[in-house]
Amino acid sequence: MKPEDDFYSTLIDAINNEDITVKIKPLNLIPNYKRNSPDFVLILNLTLKFFSYYFDIELPIPIELEKAGINAALEDLRKFVERKHFEVKLPMIVVSGDSTPRRKTEEYNFPVRFEIKQISETSISNYLKDTR
Repeated sequence: MKPEDDFYSTLIDAINNEDITVKIKPLNLIPNYKRNSPDFVLILNLTLKFFSYYFDIELPIPIELEKAGINAALEDLRKFVERKHFEVKLPMIVVSGDSTPRRKTEEYNFPVRFEIKQISETSISNYLKDTR
């Protein structure tokens, strides 16, 4: 096995040579308002190419229509997190001296910080008018 410093250089070279890349797949929008909170969940799907290996990444992004604003929407965010209907899917890559390929799935409580941004319906309407 290469020492970590050497492998770090290998990874930097791989990024620069596009042997490690990320591709955005088509977005998936779930109309969650019919049965749950938040109103919509936008699923961001990515594929990480790591040399000749491919890994899927899935990130659910909650979207809430809340006339009263951020403070009222926090209850929907809490429900979204507690219900665990949508999970974040992240790879962990293990580079080993053992040539036997192995897979394992683990679930962990993982710190997530939601950057909540309130935008107005009017700003979306104006954007659509200006761009369509």
